Amino acid sequence: MREKLKKMAIYLLLLAFFIPGIIGRRIDAQAAGDSGNDTLAAAIRISKTAATLSPKQTVTLRLNGTTRKPVWTSSNTKVATVGRTTGKVTAKKAGTTVITAKLGAKTYRCKVTVRARYKILYKSFLGRHPEYDSYYVLNVDKSGVPELVVLTGVGGVIGNYNVYTVANNKIKLLGSYQSMGVSTANPSFMYVAGQKSLYASGWVNRVGGAWGKLFTISRGKLKETRYAYEAHSWKDEYYTGTSYKNYKKVSKSAFISFCNRYFKNHKTYSLVKNTKYNRDKTFR
Repeated sequence: MREKLKKMAIYLLLLAFFIPGIIGRRIDAQAAGDSGNDTLAAAIRISKTAATLSPKQTVTLRLNGTTRKPVWTSSNTKVATVGRTTGKVTAKKAGTTVITAKLGAKTYRCKVTVRARYKILYKSFLGRHPEYDSYYVLNVDKSGVPELVVLTGVGGVIGNYNVYTVANNKIKLLGSYQSMGVSTANPSFMYVAGQKSLYASGWVNRVGGAWGKLFTISRGKLKETRYAYEAHSWKDEYYTGTSYKNYKKVSKSAFISFCNRYFKNHKTYSLVKNTKYNRDKTFR
């Protein structure tokens, strides 16, 4: 009898020792908001704290470390919306918003920046080509996304330019052209807004003279559309046309009229050096 009482006393002492610990752990887990099945609240993390999207692009955010479902909200639904229960973010227009997940008393945030798709692509493209000296973003044809004008290099005084656009969500080369009198110290290019065309000019050594050209975007390509050339060797001669392969001799007055019509109102744009600082500033 005494032996049984002794064993029962030991059993009761063990229960008194372990039960408070078990109960305490369950209470702590419930207080942390994990219903005893999740990790502690401190271990919960949002899948992204920052994201950059383009309009119509989506990303789904999650809370890692819990099986409970948070409530999702957006601070600016004009920039991006979010599914209240799904965490799926849909970009709307350029700007910044904060996506918030609320789980009990805790909140978790992700900053979402929406940029035009061409900005994301151009920035990435220039970053992959540090050999390109400088660039400028200009809507050459005044239609669709702006074009990217890039000075790829200078040989002597001749500047080599590439013109890019975005088509089917990819960078596309429209074409290339050259212009004289270009310096890497102060790189620039010329544009005639009234003609929706890039302007190039230069001079002719030995015989003397000068030329001018217009380059226009047509059917997905950069094409030479206007050409003028004056020569001053034995006598003054003047030529105009649609390209250096298609021109005719004209009078001086006709030459001047042609140049005034197509070239006179050109504007010079200073190119931006292709550095990380400038890319971040241009495409923010």
